[in-house]
Amino acid sequence: MPEGIERGWMLLWYGSGSFFRALTAAGIDVAGSNNRIWSQAAYKADSPLLVLFDSPVSSISIEDDALRVRFVSGRGNAFIVPIFGELLPPADETEKWKNALPRDVVRRCDWWAQHGGRFPLGVSESYGYDADSDTVTITQRFEFADFRADGSFAAPVSPILATANLEGFPMEFSAQVEDPGVVTAAGSWLAVPGVQSYDIRLRGLGKYAARRPMPAGPPPQHLIAELRDQVSRILAAGHLAPWYPGGKNAPGWSGDYQRYTQDLVHGYPGEVLAALAEALPYLTPPLRQQAILYMQRERREYPPETIDHLLGGQGARRESYAFTFSEEFLADNPPAGAVNNINTSRRGNFFVRHKMPHPLAIYQLAAYYDAVGRSDLPEKLPGILAVRDPWTARADWATGGTYQWPGQISVYSYPWGGTTVLNTSIWHGNGGVIDANYFLAASIGQIRLARLAGDAAAEREGWGLLAKSAARRYALGRMRQHLYARGALTLPPDGRWRSPDEDVREPYMLDEYGMTFSHVSRNAGHSGGLIALYGAVPETLLFARDFLSEQTARYFRTYVEALPDWHEAWGASSLRRESSLCFPTDSLQTFLANAIVMGASPQWLERHLDVPWQQRGDLYYIHKLVETIRAHQSAP
Repeated sequence: MPEGIERGWMLLWYGSGSFFRALTAAGIDVAGSNNRIWSQAAYKADSPLLVLFDSPVSSISIEDDALRVRFVSGRGNAFIVPIFGELLPPADETEKWKNALPRDVVRRCDWWAQHGGRFPLGVSESYGYDADSDTVTITQRFEFADFRADGSFAAPVSPILATANLEGFPMEFSAQVEDPGVVTAAGSWLAVPGVQSYDIRLRGLGKYAARRPMPAGPPPQHLIAELRDQVSRILAAGHLAPWYPGGKNAPGWSGDYQRYTQDLVHGYPGEVLAALAEALPYLTPPLRQQAILYMQRERREYPPETIDHLLGGQGARRESYAFTFSEEFLADNPPAGAVNNINTSRRGNFFVRHKMPHPLAIYQLAAYYDAVGRSDLPEKLPGILAVRDPWTARADWATGGTYQWPGQISVYSYPWGGTTVLNTSIWHGNGGVIDANYFLAASIGQIRLARLAGDAAAEREGWGLLAKSAARRYALGRMRQHLYARGALTLPPDGRWRSPDEDVREPYMLDEYGMTFSHVSRNAGHSGGLIALYGAVPETLLFARDFLSEQTARYFRTYVEALPDWHEAWGASSLRRESSLCFPTDSLQTFLANAIVMGASPQWLERHLDVPWQQRGDLYYIHKLVETIRAHQSAP
């Protein structure tokens, strides 16, 4: 009889007969066996499976190409566990196991046998917040199904929270946590033996939900004048249409930008509310009052919690070359075959396709109500928080994100033959750091809105979501190092990186099918823009400063080294293919990373402000101005 049978388990593996090939080498696109580099780096792997039995086994035999297990009682059940997760051992190692199982493998199997009497079916969560100790408590309660009579069991810890814990995020469990050594596509897996529920306590998150204090120093008057001029241009224009970066024939970068992002720049109505809210403290009283009236009108006519994406043809143009746009180009409803129309690609926008608003609307509306007052907030709050509902309906406990959205991945057929797999939204809904940035900001927004509205239940939920979002963002930021340390990632054979620290990629996609690392957003061969701080707001940048400063600094220093003119509007350098310019969000992220995470001097920031990308309504430029002013005020 195989080893372990007397203890209720049996291990199955292939050895030299395995037909699996696996890859741990980082930075190699998995394009199949015809890819030369992939073939060189891939290894013959095994996938050991542990079989747990619920009753004593009388015999095991191979009959008709099948493994037959007979039980003493005449019947029994099996529980199958991939004890290594996705970290598959080499087949040449497992081939040796036929002589004797290694002791560490036996220990793994015994652990599962000792904790496999019940297995989890579901989980529910509740949240609490103690303001005095600034502690969030997440309580996870599990439903189990009985498997064996002895009833021994362990409650799982989701891989994303487990990875955060293993990587040192300040979180405490109410019971002892054990590490069975399982690595999943979302990080490592931990367990809490012998409990049906446990608490996770996270401290010190209150400062991210609090309003940022104003620096005490005097602001530089030349930058104050520039900020006031930028705000005045917005107020004079009225409602501004989203920016289409190009002329009527969509040359080069402009067509590529719209085609592959499906976003028009500043296409979400909450963006202007948040930008003006940041600027308000620096405006003269008359200008501040005009800005508040403008914000109230925008909030009333273009509610961020219901609008998926603004129409490109409605509103004053931001561009200095607006005279080149024809009525046909700006039409709200272009015919199906239209190519040169500002709204053609907007149809493919992630939020338009799914008929839902942007999750950053929650944060942006919190900034709005904090700035102009809460008069209608209590009645509006349920609708604002409903922005989360489509995401909640697809929530994945294991990854902390969502299951893959319908239509997110598609196969594209080239006119000249052949196909490629396309990521239909290069920014939104991919489950990686971008979505994590969105929901860290949204949870902060929920806490602030709930406080303003006096809704204790919504605030309590917001604290729980903030704790989970913070742990998730930390885990994603540390994921690359974690997987290198666990052996799930190894350096590529081509020598492009001498150490794991030189690999600055971030988790770009994460869902039930796996994780993809990348420097930039991607759509087949059409690389996009920077992702590490895409969608970040000042508070999430402060979080990155406190917890992910080294990773953030390496990422953006690598980018600046590659593109030293990164800060120039309409600059000549690009990360991208088939276009000549970088996205404006690239320079915004790099600027804010230096300003808030890396602590650049006000003089450095002022040198890299450059000029607006548009003649009016460049909200990214306003954010840069505000952070430069704050840096001057904070300087010793």
